Order: sequence, then structure tokens, then C-alpha cells
Amino acid sequence: MAKIPKDLPIYIFAGEQDPVGNKCKSIKWLIERYKRLGIKDIEYKFYKDGRHEMLNEVNRDEVMRNILAWLKAH
Repeated sequence: MAKIPKDLPIYIFAGEQDPVGNKCKSIKWLIERYKRLGIKDIEYKFYKDGRHEMLNEVNRDEVMRNILAWLKAH
């Protein structure tokens, strides 16, 4: 993790009910770890009732819009 460029923009998205991410607990830990490493440009979005495959959920259009908006901003 120390080799991650400090100026690398990172966007994380997950479902709040994702069992793989321990219902966002593991994702929140990862975000805090990145911040402690000095990575400044971190954005994240947790989707209510979402599970593991957010690009295959019923709100996948919203998820894709958010990803595209972040990409355009960066």
C-alpha cells in the first residue's frame, strides 16, 4: 500500500449490505488506511440496500452515472 501514489484519485463504491465488505466496515477501514497513508483525493459512495455487485443491482444506472460523473471530474 505504501507504493500507491499519494496523488492518485480513488473512488470507492459499495452496497451497504455487501457481506464481502462486512456491510461497509471493511471498506471504511480501507478508506481510513488510505487517508493515513497520505492519499488526499478519496471519494466514496455507499448505496443503501446494495449488496456486492453494484453494477448488477436494480439501481445500476444511478451507480454508473455516479462513476461517470467522478471520472469526468478527474
